[in-house]
Amino acid sequence: MAREALTGGSRYDATLTTPAGSGSFFQFRGLTMGATTNLGSYPTTYPNMWLRLKRAGGTFTGYASVEGTHWTQLGTHKQFIRSVADPLRRFGHQ
Repeated sequence: MAREALTGGSRYDATLTTPAGSGSFFQFRGLTMGATTNLGSYPTTYPNMWLRLKRAGGTFTGYASVEGTHWTQLGTHKQFIRSVADPLRRFGHQ
């Protein structure tokens, strides 16, 4: 996940997976406090599930894979996020 800020409603791009029927998908919020959009679909293959979020300039692309070698593109979204918030830095171990 790449978020503009750690506050609720901020813009973001993410590759996500669920253990249930929704599977894996690419999701983004293009406007602060706006609605989210889901793109793509890939079956969840627990316990072997790989997700990738790639950023190239202002374009984010989400991928899913069973083994981490062959990737299926889920979706892409152009969004300029100047700096990406790092939740691991805030909540991770020191």
